[in-house]
Amino acid sequence: MEKQLESAFVEGYVGGLSSGDMRWTRRSVCRERLVRAGGKRRAQAMVRWGWTAMAAGQGKSGRDIMIEVNGNRLCVDYYPGSAPTVVFLPGFFYARYQYAKSNALQMFCKRKGQGFMVHDYYGIGRSEGDFRDGNLSRWVDGTVEIMDKVLGPDSRCVLVGSGIGGWIMLHVALRRKQNVVGLVGLSADPDFTDDLLLPNLSEEQKATLESEGIIEMRWGMRTYPISKNLIEDARNLFALRGGPGSIDITCPVRLIQGLADEEIPPQRSLKLLECLKSEDATITFVKHGDHVLENDDDFKRMWEAWLGLVRSNGEGICSSPVKDP
Repeated sequence: MEKQLESAFVEGYVGGLSSGDMRWTRRSVCRERLVRAGGKRRAQAMVRWGWTAMAAGQGKSGRDIMIEVNGNRLCVDYYPGSAPTVVFLPGFFYARYQYAKSNALQMFCKRKGQGFMVHDYYGIGRSEGDFRDGNLSRWVDGTVEIMDKVLGPDSRCVLVGSGIGGWIMLHVALRRKQNVVGLVGLSADPDFTDDLLLPNLSEEQKATLESEGIIEMRWGMRTYPISKNLIEDARNLFALRGGPGSIDITCPVRLIQGLADEEIPPQRSLKLLECLKSEDATITFVKHGDHVLENDDDFKRMWEAWLGLVRSNGEGICSSPVKDP
């Protein structure tokens, strides 16, 4: 059996099938180790730790994978590894590779053998579509469909959402309760469209938004395109209107919020915490933290938050992972 698996893996590895046509799954109760080595050594280690190979039509992995969702191709980075997979949901408008958080989290997961996935929303980055047609509903739908197609119906994942990604993660968690085992929100901003943006628009900006359907708006330290479509659609997905315990999410939640956030008042994270049904939900306030939370200490907090969720599920990384040769 070991020789057969070793031969199958090496053949797939050399022929390029390991990224497109091979997926690895484990039968062993030990979920502590993904060996990131090459060729024969990796095949032998996978046998030793209970991994078996199986065909998977949706088992593509790597960078810039194009996955079709409702007639448009969305760009995905996916690196298989230990469960639960870490799914990063980027902030508003900017492509996934422009976020230091995404890059840092991806590198950390790959180094530790943890599964990782991130994608560009519809109309953003390398994904197809017109940004004007993008909205919260479309981005939630796209995320759910990509999770289903790439990770599969029985997957387990931790969602890490930044900015509007923290709003998207709430609705993904509500729709895939059986898959999502934890949430990490970084400057999460549910309901910001009506609560924060609209009250700060000038009459001229409102008129332009109505007539042209989109405006460029300076918000915090950045300039964002704000569409009428985004604002109107978001009203169907408000999360903070129901009062205490109204968001039916019971998995563990970790929120990280900067007290110097130039886009989102820190008090809003307290409101989100109150609305969550989960009893295992906490906030970490960062005294001088801004909205992007992208310095070394911020990365450390992000890593510690999701590592805690991974370990609390009894799966994931080991304390002394096998190193690359």
